[in-house]
Amino acid sequence: MLRSLLSGVSGLRNHQMRMDVIGNNIANINTVGFKGGRLNFSEALSQTIGTYLNPMQIGLGMKTTSIENLFSQGSLEQTGVLTDMAIEGDGFFVLNAGEVRVLTRAGQFFFDADGKLVNHRGLAVQGWMMTDQNKSLGFGTGNLSDISIDMNMVSEPKETKNIWLSGNLNAGLKTTNEVWTLGSALTIGGANADATTDLNSLDQVSTPLVAGDTIEISGTNPDGSTVTATYTYTAGDTVQDLLDAINAAFSGATATIENGKIVLTDTEAGESSTTI
Repeated sequence: MLRSLLSGVSGLRNHQMRMDVIGNNIANINTVGFKGGRLNFSEALSQTIGTYLNPMQIGLGMKTTSIENLFSQGSLEQTGVLTDMAIEGDGFFVLNAGEVRVLTRAGQFFFDADGKLVNHRGLAVQGWMMTDQNKSLGFGTGNLSDISIDMNMVSEPKETKNIWLSGNLNAGLKTTNEVWTLGSALTIGGANADATTDLNSLDQVSTPLVAGDTIEISGTNPDGSTVTATYTYTAGDTVQDLLDAINAAFSGATATIENGKIVLTDTEAGESSTTI
């Protein structure tokens, strides 16, 4: 009878300790960096009775073996405080506790009156300070030291020298305001023609144009519709007269001449594609 009572008492006593561990976990639910515990049980030694031919073992209850800290990743949240930090994955913050260093996962820090980054107990956070010698590496080297910032430090203003911008264009976007350019330049005496050049003076005109000659204009409007038009030459007409005829034929596009080449630019907003 006594043995059975003792076994039952061991279960009650040790499960009370388990409730203590669970209660402590719940109490620290909002403690930053807290790691929960888990109580581990094991069977107590059994008592063997009887002869060696037919022994019998009677259990004597159970006992606790250890309280294990659970280092699983907790949830991260924004605090709005610039000096608050958190570690995702393995690792610890290193704090200076005088003659020893201590490790913590709690990242509630602030700068004290001396400019040192400290926790709520006043222990300084340690790391590698950036210097002129190691800044080119992108990380600190050497011995750990207290992280501090000189609050009275003043840096002389300097003008911006270089700006780098980078980004990715969406390959799935449609082209907008497409520009179409004539493959070869119109020339006069080997030089690039302009809007004032007489059409008959162009190197490309092998047979002089006469009044009534026509130039057929065909292409595609920005909306995909087909364009067909006829330009009729009049004596003295210039490249600008041809451009005016192209502009009249196309809707949503403007024809100009640049470096001797006729350039057709869409003026419609959104997806468009113009050809001539």
